[in-house]
Amino acid sequence: MFPKHNSRGIEDVLRQALGSKTTMGDLKAQKVLVTAAKIKSAPPQLVLFRSYAPRVTAREYEKYGYMNPERILVWKAARATSAAPVFFESFHGLADGAIFCNNPCITMITDFFRLQKLERHKSICTSSHAVSVGQAREWAHSLGIPYFRFSPRLTRAYDLDSTATDGIFDFWFETEVYLKTQAHQDIVNLCRLLKTMPAAGIQEYKEVD
Repeated sequence: MFPKHNSRGIEDVLRQALGSKTTMGDLKAQKVLVTAAKIKSAPPQLVLFRSYAPRVTAREYEKYGYMNPERILVWKAARATSAAPVFFESFHGLADGAIFCNNPCITMITDFFRLQKLERHKSICTSSHAVSVGQAREWAHSLGIPYFRFSPRLTRAYDLDSTATDGIFDFWFETEVYLKTQAHQDIVNLCRLLKTMPAAGIQEYKEVD
């Protein structure tokens, strides 16, 4: 089955939006983790693109498949994770991370524990669609990790690649209503939390009244 769309267009857009030479290692302000699936293996294997270098031994680096953030181009990581089957062809054998990891929340938390060992102030925020959202939220709360997820419940299904003006407007309107009602307090709380977080190169968290 051929993909519905030519990949050249999305690759050009990603280069323009993210920069053709920007690496994951250049993302210093916050830690970023991008999931992808290696589909040429059976079963598919999870691949993680990180903006941070884990403090592990060389043996662990190889064992867990870590990659040097300075050698990962952001646009390529975005291209791999957006390679949804049917819509776009895979990118060097990598495709949409949801094939293997439809709930990135637990993956993020697991990676957080493994590499950071829980800093004094911790947070997890995600906006993608997941199956076990409740499970991830309960796990995060039990560990004292503030958990924020923004995923409006729409009144009808929309095609992933739809360009119909009326559908896009309806989608936008429902999302705006959700953000101003159900999600409003969570957004306020998240903003307050982000204000306490240190800037790049600063280790201490600020106190916010």
